Amino acid sequence: MKFIQIFFTVVITFSLFCCSANKNPMAKPVHSDEVLKESSPEIVIINFYLNSLDTVKINEVYINVGKLRVLNGNERELREGDLVISLTDESETNTVKSIVENPLLKKVEYSNNTASGEIKSETLELQEVNFFIRTQYEFWFQKIKVERLEGNELKLLNVFPFFKPRIQ
Repeated sequence: MKFIQIFFTVVITFSLFCCSANKNPMAKPVHSDEVLKESSPEIVIINFYLNSLDTVKINEVYINVGKLRVLNGNERELREGDLVISLTDESETNTVKSIVENPLLKKVEYSNNTASGEIKSETLELQEVNFFIRTQYEFWFQKIKVERLEGNELKLLNVFPFFKPRIQ
C-alpha cells in the first residue's frame, strides 16, 4: 500500500513539473501559418474587369505562398491599347510593372471546313473582359495603377489602394 502511495505521488509531482515547465508566460504562441508567411515568398493574383469605355475595376485579390518562375525572353514592346499595371509604394519610388496585351482584343482560330483542315484566324473586339495578373508580393505594395498606351503616351485609367489579403 505504501509503495502505491509513493508511486502515485511521484507520478503526480512529475506531471505537475512537466506541465509547469512548458508554460512560459513570456512566450508568444507560434502558429504554423505565421511561420509560413514570414519565411516563404508570396504571389499576388489580381483579377480585373475592363470594358470598352476604359472602366477598370478589381474583382478580387488573392495571395498565396510561392515564387514565380522568371522566364527569359517574354519581355515585349508596348503596343497601342496594351495595359501597364504598376504596383507601387505611396511615393512611387518602388514599382513592379506588368504589361498586359490589349485584353479587349482576342485572337481566335477556327476551322470552317473539317474536310480541308483549313484553319482561319480572326481578331475579335470585345466590349468587356475579365483578366488577371500575377506578381511576386513585396511588403511595400500600397497602390495599383492601371494605364493604357494611347498614341505613344500612357493614359491613366485608375488607381486603387492595395490591401494585402490573407493567404488562401
